[in-house]
Amino acid sequence: MKTLAILFISTFIAITSFASVVEPLATTVEGKTVTVYFDNDKSETVTISITDKYKFQLLWEEVQTENRRSRGYNFKQLPIGTYTMTIDSDQRIITKKVKVEKNLSSVISEKITYKPTTTFKNNKWLVNHFAQGEEVGVKILDEDYETVFEDSFKNEAVIGKSYSLTELPTGIYTLVINTDNQSYTKVIAKI
Repeated sequence: MKTLAILFISTFIAITSFASVVEPLATTVEGKTVTVYFDNDKSETVTISITDKYKFQLLWEEVQTENRRSRGYNFKQLPIGTYTMTIDSDQRIITKKVKVEKNLSSVISEKITYKPTTTFKNNKWLVNHFAQGEEVGVKILDEDYETVFEDSFKNEAVIGKSYSLTELPTGIYTLVINTDNQSYTKVIAKI
């Protein structure tokens, strides 16, 4: 019986400690205030913007997350309506639709878009992207912006591709990755 009580107490402590852990870049809503929580173990610059239904930018700011646990955004002075809050970090973009009503706000939808990661090593450009089924186009351009490689992907959950630049002359190359609603570029010098 004593073992059962210790097991119960240990389980309760574990559950309550996990409940207090907040996922990085998660949000909570209390009244008309939306709070964004940051990863305590990661120092990065997070860009936060709020736009109205006409895509007019009401707020744009860069937040340094080092030694910062959260940042609150007050929607009290905004008229009743739906607003878009975008949280752009190193690895992903979180887009939230926030509905402002008379006495409270609520998040009515959320979309997470993961950014591609690229590495250039041994004359190979490695591209990884959590595409989540969206259409993705990949191009590598030379310094005259002529296409030297082109690829497209559709209905892929994850893209992992290597492009060899071994046969190409030395110079400047640009990698362009286009998704449904974003474009990412990376420039390298092949020596």
